[in-house]
Amino acid sequence: MVFTRKPINQKKNKLILFIIIAFVNIISKWKTCMKLGFNVFEKPIEEYFEYATEHGLNHLEIDLIKDHSLITKFTSKRIYSLKKLAKDYKITLSLHTPYTINPADRRSSFRDETTAYLIHCIILAKELNASHITTHIGFFFGMPIIKRIRQKALERLVFSLRQLLMHCEALNIKLALENASPKPLDSVSFFLGDNIYDFKYIFSELDSPYINMCLDIGHANINEGALKYIENFGEKIINLHYHDNRGKIDNHLSIGEGTVPWKEVATALKGIRFKGPFVSECFKTEPHEAAMLLTAYF
Repeated sequence: MVFTRKPINQKKNKLILFIIIAFVNIISKWKTCMKLGFNVFEKPIEEYFEYATEHGLNHLEIDLIKDHSLITKFTSKRIYSLKKLAKDYKITLSLHTPYTINPADRRSSFRDETTAYLIHCIILAKELNASHITTHIGFFFGMPIIKRIRQKALERLVFSLRQLLMHCEALNIKLALENASPKPLDSVSFFLGDNIYDFKYIFSELDSPYINMCLDIGHANINEGALKYIENFGEKIINLHYHDNRGKIDNHLSIGEGTVPWKEVATALKGIRFKGPFVSECFKTEPHEAAMLLTAYF
């Protein structure tokens, strides 16, 4: 019996090769465009610009919780200096408010103080040319299983956010509301934003391009999971905190040390064309090392 080789469809093979090369180029360009950074709180932000640039990082999230980064420490002179550093090092900035603020407080005087503080943050963000402000959305006291208590807190939160909207719109500064990790049921207080329902309610009440989400991957992993958040709020996600855990404690592990399904998360984020900022909160891993672990999945 004589076997003859079937003619190879060269046009078809060339087309397949072209598609593969095009796909690889798209992924390569996407990774190049990723905005990678980290949360800054241990030392003054001025000390991080050189490190970030040397390691290919291009975003710094200023946490306003430490003494050296309290909002009152940002004088006109310091603001001017930070803007120049950001420009010289080609780094973008954003702000992160302290997690202790509570725009959902039952006491109106406390809510007014929080609103005034957040307005100050919005003004500072504008002066620094910051891209956005990431903020936690408060907490409440009482049994979390009693839906009425949580709902009342959500209504107070929405009232506070409405007061901020006019300032966001006037200064073109977006808010990124961060999802929280759930507390144990025997806690004294409970975070708002520790579940998907809270954000669905907020975004339905405040349909504004200035009210968005900071997706904290680690926090989401302790509740419904990051994939559910991406599925529900894809277009609203303008900032991302990444770290790992094993689904029970918010211990900010390095990527791969917990149970976050990073491969699936990366695919989902590419599906919504999210390019960053990707902000590392892997507290025991150097930011550039965390970035390398993250980008390996993209």
